[in-house]
Amino acid sequence: MANIVSGKNHNEVLLQLAKGLLGMDAGFLFSTGRGAMTALLAAVKLQNSDNDRNEVIVPAYTCYSVASSVINAGLKIRLCDIDPRTLSYDEQQLRQIDFSRVAAIISANLYGLPNNLPMLEKLSKSEGFLLIDDAAQSLNAKIDGRYLGSFGDAGILSLDKGKNVTSIQGGLAVTNHPGLAELLSQNVERLDPLSFKRQAIEFIKVVIYYFFLNPYAYKLPANISFSGLGETRFETDVEVSKYPAFLSSLATAQFNRIDQITQSRTQRGFYYDEALQSNQSITKIDRLVQTEPAYLRYPLLVHDANQRSELLDEYREYGISASYPKSLNCVDEIAGHLVGERACPAAEVIARQIVTLPTHAYVRETDMNQIIEILAGL
Repeated sequence: MANIVSGKNHNEVLLQLAKGLLGMDAGFLFSTGRGAMTALLAAVKLQNSDNDRNEVIVPAYTCYSVASSVINAGLKIRLCDIDPRTLSYDEQQLRQIDFSRVAAIISANLYGLPNNLPMLEKLSKSEGFLLIDDAAQSLNAKIDGRYLGSFGDAGILSLDKGKNVTSIQGGLAVTNHPGLAELLSQNVERLDPLSFKRQAIEFIKVVIYYFFLNPYAYKLPANISFSGLGETRFETDVEVSKYPAFLSSLATAQFNRIDQITQSRTQRGFYYDEALQSNQSITKIDRLVQTEPAYLRYPLLVHDANQRSELLDEYREYGISASYPKSLNCVDEIAGHLVGERACPAAEVIARQIVTLPTHAYVRETDMNQIIEILAGL
């Protein structure tokens, strides 16, 4: 909290840390991760202004803000189903897509579990479209020693609530693509700085959210109807604005110990993984070979709808939660922006069955054992 109060501007230090970790030439800060994604996709659109490529391939089960960013950038969404075993793209369906109008494909890497990024990178290069590696939930995860966010042409990082590095809000777009870098630079230069009033409001929000980071305060926001905490809603409009500089010292302090933070979460993820081996009521999500997850959360599938509802209703105080309640093909707000095949049965099953377990630093071994015991009771 002292880092926030200091108000020091460490934006450049933060950018250098992110670019250095990912081996990227250019990096740009925005007030939110969705703002960073929207700005990056707007640059993708301009990059393709002399052709008819205006579609973005998006996994049918991912964060709603990805679809919202595509729409706000003025592009069309082409959904592809996912592999329910790994939450990565269904490669067979992906290769059947008509790529002639595709400008970019976006990875998901949900809960800190890497997608099959080498396959996506190879496919995007061969078919002539861009790969945006969305590492919003997977900072410091790796594939064969290579960091997520560094695959393809550009990466997205999030500094939002609950992330491995968090300043409560914020996002970064990083790239080695000269054209995208130039367009993003022009975009950032045009953004107005936050007014004093707006900065004051953001500061108050940060202080409030900071209190709720402690899991022992989970019950309170859950019972405040107007708080909106923990809810997943589709947001039609995305604000693209500058990152509040007073937050950068908080993010920088965490970035400097990212390996320690990641190791802590990963150990908890592996603990769940080992303990749930024999549980027949759930299905674990497989890790792809040669991947090192970051385990922002630990995802699993609960097949029985009644058991899942009981878990989510009765045991949320343990940090057991659902995730995105619908696959994107079932979200009404994006229906008019979709092109191509809309049947995504695996994503729909995931939305109905997924449950995620906490891996943050406040979770003790006794807490995890209680959660494992609850799951065993299914």
